[in-house]
Amino acid sequence: LILMCSLRKRSVVLSLKTATTHRIGLASFFHSRSNHLDAPSPFVASMSTFHSQRRMRVPTIRFPLSRDMTASSSNTNENDVLNANRNIRILGVCGGIASGKSHACKILSNTITNNNFAQTLGGNIMGHIDADLLAHEVYKPGNIALEEIAAEFGRDMLIESSGEVNRTKLGSVVFNDPSAMSALEKIVWPHVRTKLVDRISNLEHEIQQQQSSPGDGNNVIPVVIVEAAMLLDSGWEDLTDALWVVQSPKHITLERLMKNRNLSKEDAELRIDAQWKRRGIGNLEEEVQNGVVTRVICNKGNLEEFEKALEDAWFDPLSWRDGSVPKQQE
Repeated sequence: LILMCSLRKRSVVLSLKTATTHRIGLASFFHSRSNHLDAPSPFVASMSTFHSQRRMRVPTIRFPLSRDMTASSSNTNENDVLNANRNIRILGVCGGIASGKSHACKILSNTITNNNFAQTLGGNIMGHIDADLLAHEVYKPGNIALEEIAAEFGRDMLIESSGEVNRTKLGSVVFNDPSAMSALEKIVWPHVRTKLVDRISNLEHEIQQQQSSPGDGNNVIPVVIVEAAMLLDSGWEDLTDALWVVQSPKHITLERLMKNRNLSKEDAELRIDAQWKRRGIGNLEEEVQNGVVTRVICNKGNLEEFEKALEDAWFDPLSWRDGSVPKQQE
């Protein structure tokens, strides 16, 4: 065994890997090259076998950094959410465009009828937060982010009559200039994170109130799902207790984009290829080896297989950073 140590934004991570195998443990407002996704890569294809054959638990231990080792935060909610002793678990779900990440979240949160799998979770899933929807809130008139966008890109990026962002005009700028897109992301993502942390904190408070009542599933460890296409790019993995990436073969993704979003084949291919520089897509194996991604879910378009992959992931201790499956209702 090899002891690995990595420095995260707010913690030191110690984990183990074998000498012969890598450790498997540990867009949104604007859509962001994978020519070899017609079938899962050998790496992804081998993961199910790897998970099923393993019998040894590989632990990952996180030690929060002291105040003098990380920037202090004035946001109490952020400190609470990052607290290793919080009373909920956060499952991050991300993936490429049209990979099926939203469908995965619906299956997990039991918002799909006749979904037998979610019923076996014993009430663990207590909330589903879509970070893409939070990003749209950031762009609403009156939000401070709009003034920051105007300061960076010019006031003509705002519609004078309504105060809204001129998405067409802003999009034409950022899509054609990677540095402009980066500048936009640096403005927007911190605001989305603040909203995300506040939403998690509010959910935890609500869950604590519910569980303080007799007979309200006090033995259950609540899990909140955070769905975010840019979860890795934005560096929000520090918020999660597990991070699953949903991956789909390119030909299936292409078909979905053309059918569901009425895109031409050329446009759909451009959107798929543009993602290749994104974290967790172009460098998925690296993110798994580094302990950031805790599970890869392959979605080949078969619903039963997809549900089974999610179920296997849920009940595999190694899909969770602390090496244990959330306790369920007895």
